Amino acid sequence: MFQIGGTQKGVNYDHVLVGGTLNVGGELDIEFANAFEPLGSDVFELMRGLVRTGTFNATNAPSGFSPEVTYTTTNVTLRLIKTGVAAPTITTQPANLTVNESQNATFSVVATGTDLTYHWRKNGSAIGGATGPSLTFSPARFSDVATYSVVVANAGGSATSDNATLTLNPASIDSALVARYPFEGNLTDVTGGRNGTTNGIPTYVTNGARDRAVQFDGVSWITLGTDPSEAIIDSANGFSVSFWFRPRAVTGMVPFHLVTADGEFALYVSSGLNGDFPTQFGFRGHVLPATTDTRTYTRTFVGC
Repeated sequence: MFQIGGTQKGVNYDHVLVGGTLNVGGELDIEFANAFEPLGSDVFELMRGLVRTGTFNATNAPSGFSPEVTYTTTNVTLRLIKTGVAAPTITTQPANLTVNESQNATFSVVATGTDLTYHWRKNGSAIGGATGPSLTFSPARFSDVATYSVVVANAGGSATSDNATLTLNPASIDSALVARYPFEGNLTDVTGGRNGTTNGIPTYVTNGARDRAVQFDGVSWITLGTDPSEAIIDSANGFSVSFWFRPRAVTGMVPFHLVTADGEFALYVSSGLNGDFPTQFGFRGHVLPATTDTRTYTRTFVGC
């Protein structure tokens, strides 16, 4: 006689462990305890040994339930299917999803049947707490990229959905940028329309590692953004600037201006001694030439 039931459904039940050979025979009698009723998805491992031999001649289940006994080389498992209750049928399968990084993603399933339960799985493993007809990621991350399925069950049995995959597109390089200038033969801002202007005759070259670049002659410069009333950034709130440049044998100062709310942020590169290039960053006032100049000076070494 095996008793199944307790305060935790599908957890508390008689279990036999044998250190050697498990010899099975005779009749298997099942009894419920504490008014317990299993779900069709509940699987009970009743017996386990190093090696199993034999089978039960008969299995006697409580009234209204049909037993399904499974034998392996080492154990005996039991499922109890409630008779007269139709097993779930999945009518709408979870669909593959492709979303952009940091967007929400939701898998869903539709099934028919009574008293349905849901258990979602990720790459075949159960997901804790994922027990509804939908599974949502808010937002989806690359660690969520996987294959998902769901087991829908009731007292009459269970149904497992088709697999559905979650795919994420990496965020665009322009995501959350205020302005970006590829310098592809022009001074176009590809994110916000704050196009730059030319002062002098900087040229565009194609001998870079990738795409095009702007080349300065030591006299010309460019201004990115329009004017302080339509500034790219407000330095009072903090900002960052990223750029790539290839120092060459330049002469004089090569200014690179970025219009801000309180003046211009400027990058200067000029030729120096012993193969090094002084690089200066700083702010200047609205009026040019500047009434104030608070640039700080750093020295950048290039080459070997």
